[in-house]
Amino acid sequence: MGQNYQGKEVHNPVFPYDYDSGTNPLYWPYVEISGGVESWSDITKYQTQKQKEYMLSEHLWRNDTEYDFTAPMIGLNKTRVENVATWQTNGVIEVRKKDANGVYWSATFYIKPMAADASLIANLNVDQGLSYHFSENGEDLLISVSYGANVENLSGYAEVDDIKQLRTELWVEGVSRDCTTVSKQTEVISTYLLTIPKSDLGSASQKQISIKCMAMLETCFQGDLPMYDEKECFITIYSGEMLPEEEVIEEKDRNVFVKDVNRQNEKGVMPQIVSIDVHRVSTHANGIEKLTNLLVAKKTSIPFVMAGQVIEVEVDAKYAERVMLEVAGEKSILTFDTLTKQFEWDEPKQRGQKTRFASLQEFEASYRMPKKMKVKSEGEEHAYYTLRYLIPYQTKQTLHSWNSLRQRDKNAFEIPENELFTRIRKPYEIVIKASSEVGTVTQRVEIDVFEAWNTIYNRDLSQYIK
Repeated sequence: MGQNYQGKEVHNPVFPYDYDSGTNPLYWPYVEISGGVESWSDITKYQTQKQKEYMLSEHLWRNDTEYDFTAPMIGLNKTRVENVATWQTNGVIEVRKKDANGVYWSATFYIKPMAADASLIANLNVDQGLSYHFSENGEDLLISVSYGANVENLSGYAEVDDIKQLRTELWVEGVSRDCTTVSKQTEVISTYLLTIPKSDLGSASQKQISIKCMAMLETCFQGDLPMYDEKECFITIYSGEMLPEEEVIEEKDRNVFVKDVNRQNEKGVMPQIVSIDVHRVSTHANGIEKLTNLLVAKKTSIPFVMAGQVIEVEVDAKYAERVMLEVAGEKSILTFDTLTKQFEWDEPKQRGQKTRFASLQEFEASYRMPKKMKVKSEGEEHAYYTLRYLIPYQTKQTLHSWNSLRQRDKNAFEIPENELFTRIRKPYEIVIKASSEVGTVTQRVEIDVFEAWNTIYNRDLSQYIK
């Protein structure tokens, strides 16, 4: 006997029940159990509606034996939910029965996990050298790598919406080079352009490089452990005058014969910023994150975000070797303040919750600009870059709110509602710089910051936004 995640008593189905009548559970004289019906309708037990449907429809198991009946066939008033099934954990229900002497005995059944057969598959693809090419200055060999992961064998009850995070990370020679994180997706594919300086190749030598994709999946269910998988391959680059005989090349290797610098490309062009998209990262009660559009104030026609919320900036750029992000405006938006530390680090740590950053130092460093954006995906000319940024809780707001008007007028009872969402100061700017050897281009996106989200969660903003 123990406790579930809500602190309620749970019976362990691995333990033998107290009394064995020798009869098949199909024919046990089940009796009503205290709190049975209520346990099925207790919504705090479920994180998704599918969990309840699954618990009601699946066959019951005991001692590795599946029985051809379900909880409703026994009767919900005669079964009590002890633990709800997740992707990886069993559901558990308790029953009571009465023997011939009028003595009541307790027993438990379990229901298999919702995704008992699900698997995470890491993917990695490096071609045979057909698309390898040198940079325009002839100093670097460029190798395109495709990496990602997919989830297989989901059931009708284990759904894509249950995926809190699917993360893939590319490692080259033991060093992390790139990563991609998505939610509510069963597949992720990313590309990375591996750069190898020509000076590392030598004139008549070979270079073997280890490339690894590591994948991790987290579900929205509190009891589930992360799923992991990885895939590794090797590429061998020969830069001498002769390519080795076929029989000495192992299957796992990827080989390319490099004689000289490819100078067929024309002189490069200036980078181009095709688009800049800014979204808010919305987190639901079950921990699942998704991107939502920023709200736009009617009076300014400029998007705004609440202090304390997270934004994700995505940039579509062409011919760029790197893309940098800065945030311009009043310095409070770049300040790691005490409230941000308290709400996003101290309190989650005290509650044992997962934090957005691995260390406090990493958290503080996230406010040091400029920041290099990560490559999300690449094509022949285009590349998509992404970066998330948590707006500090004490960022000075640029639009008037209920609180700012009260403070300005020193009146807690009446505020001039016609001034809500009017301007206090200039908006902040998301500054994007795309660079290559040819030059750098810059674009700016204006963004307003409103009052901290946790102070206005009960306010109706609908009449003030587009």
